[in-house]
Amino acid sequence: MSAESKIVCRPDVRSGLSTIEGTRTTVTDVVRTYWSYVPRMLVGFEPRPPHPERGLVISMEDIAAELQPHFQVLSVEDVKAALAYWYAHEDEIQRQLDQEDLGAIEARRKYPRPA
Repeated sequence: MSAESKIVCRPDVRSGLSTIEGTRTTVTDVVRTYWSYVPRMLVGFEPRPPHPERGLVISMEDIAAELQPHFQVLSVEDVKAALAYWYAHEDEIQRQLDQEDLGAIEARRKYPRPA
């Protein structure tokens, strides 16, 4: 199964965001975990998708293996598929990240924490 075919968008699952087939885990969940757990001190680290053909400081396999424990329902291959999808559809995933951020801001505005 190709990386592309592991990612689906269904309106009834996570508001139509790109998810890993058979789960409720979104590509954006994997992206945010990538941003949190890939060491920031790596030379040349950018909050962008890892380019599979560019010389990576750490391999895509190692990145996926590092992230996989945070998603117990996913295999390393699922995580790699999400990262590859992010790389291939960077603008789409950025829109989804922005949409999630706006939703979180609106929820905090609508339901403020009690003082």
